[in-house]
Amino acid sequence: MDSRELALLGTIRAAPADDGPRLVYADWLEEQGRCERAEFIRIQIERSHLDTYDPRQVNLVRRERELIHGLSAAWSSAELRELARYFPPSDEPPFEPLDPSTTRELPPDPRWYFQRGFPAVEISPTQFLQNADWLLNPVSLLQVHIGGDSYRELMERYRSPDASPNRAEIFMRMLTTPSAANAVTRLMLTEPGDWPQFLDLARDLRLIELQSASATLEPRHMLESARHAALANLAELRLSGHQSPSESFRALAGWQCLPHLRRLELRSNRITPETVAILLKALDSSRIQSLD
Repeated sequence: MDSRELALLGTIRAAPADDGPRLVYADWLEEQGRCERAEFIRIQIERSHLDTYDPRQVNLVRRERELIHGLSAAWSSAELRELARYFPPSDEPPFEPLDPSTTRELPPDPRWYFQRGFPAVEISPTQFLQNADWLLNPVSLLQVHIGGDSYRELMERYRSPDASPNRAEIFMRMLTTPSAANAVTRLMLTEPGDWPQFLDLARDLRLIELQSASATLEPRHMLESARHAALANLAELRLSGHQSPSESFRALAGWQCLPHLRRLELRSNRITPETVAILLKALDSSRIQSLD
């Protein structure tokens, strides 16, 4: 890989929410005769700006699938493919869609996919710390999405709470490692202590998406997030299943990141119509593509 390509990839990594550098890289790829890879980047970026039910999606999806078979093997390293393989534990119940009592809804082991033209990997904080060195390989240009703990990690912590690493300490280490600032573009907050740690320690992250579920969100977190540096380029915000009063969600209207927001999900929260009206007035309607 020559210095020009490395420089283009570095520009993309420095501005993960910006489509411009990705399209510049696609133009460069086309000039080098790598037309299919360039086309794939452009298609995924175009699809990301269309509504799910837009009629143009049909042809774009068809062409995307034709291209991805040839590109996925070339763009992903052997280590990434191995990391992302899912081996169900022997004691995991079989999936039974008609009987929820036998279906264990827990996070899977790592998985990887393509997002806006480039490989992305979804892993837990522990897995990120264990694999950070090669995850940041500029050839792969991974977009790292930190999710919840994997099934295997949850079971190890349940079976051996004294021997397993403390989850809060692992999450803190993940937020403060220099590697995270260069790679993590999506973060999921799942535990009661995740929000306070995020607000205190995650100043250097460049997040595209922030997701928080269940009862981890307190009203003060909404207020303290208004000017948080890690949210400056936030494009997607997903807050679901919280028990906070409706008034606390009105603080979203003052978030500095809202001008860049494209998708906002507030499902299963106690939000009144008055709060919805305040948020709609604050949002940039020219940018918002999805509001749930």
